[in-house]
Amino acid sequence: MFNVYVDERVTDKELLDKIRKKFVKKSFNFNDDIEDYFIVSKNILQSDPEFIEEIKDISEVYQLTITDANLNCWIEISNGKIDSKVRDVHPNPTLDLLFTQKVFEDIIFDRINASVAFMEGKIQVRGSTSKAMFLRKLIVYVIAKLLE
Repeated sequence: MFNVYVDERVTDKELLDKIRKKFVKKSFNFNDDIEDYFIVSKNILQSDPEFIEEIKDISEVYQLTITDANLNCWIEISNGKIDSKVRDVHPNPTLDLLFTQKVFEDIIFDRINASVAFMEGKIQVRGSTSKAMFLRKLIVYVIAKLLE
């Protein structure tokens, strides 16, 4: 098992276990769990020294716009650190991805590959699509850790 950083609301293990159980049981509730998912995702990514080394020279801001839920979130990678915020619009994203709640859930539950969803027109991209490939890598990594 890996160590994750402590979130101020609950212990790292409690939050990780909560989200992990929801993933395994496929009982993730978008409205109730999205903020916890982002916290756990950030903690998973920040707890891996190899991953931190890999992102030390990356500077990107991924804006996620979930159109039918009127929800904006962002993930910022800069100087080996990751930050994210739910229910917020970043002032200067390098990439903006727009999709529905169902598409988001299908991607995180591996019911559809993000590249396939893009090719099928289920994801709109504002910015370089090549930057989206690294975000896909982040999502796959987090899901693998949640399902260990």
